[in-house]
Amino acid sequence: MNVENATSSNSQIFLCDLKRTQNATGFDELHIDNFYYFVPLNTPFEIFIKRETSSAWEEVIPSTQSIGNAGHIFYLGNNPDAVLTIYELAKVITDDKPDIKIVF
Repeated sequence: MNVENATSSNSQIFLCDLKRTQNATGFDELHIDNFYYFVPLNTPFEIFIKRETSSAWEEVIPSTQSIGNAGHIFYLGNNPDAVLTIYELAKVITDDKPDIKIVF
């Protein structure tokens, strides 16, 4: 995983070339350990994903919101060493290493 800080009016962090794993139900997951190392505790944030085969950033929505047309959702544990898990909602067979953008 490569971490890059980008300059903008918002704070942005890019996590590049993440390795996906497959859970027991066959859906792909991404794990980001120690999420609050990257984003200050109690700070609002948004998460976006970009696949290797695309130039578009897609929003990843919290698992607590209505899923609607979302392709990805995330779950964040609520402790200081929280793990952020991003779930892909479609069983897409692909071997890419997506990039994640966190805006806060």
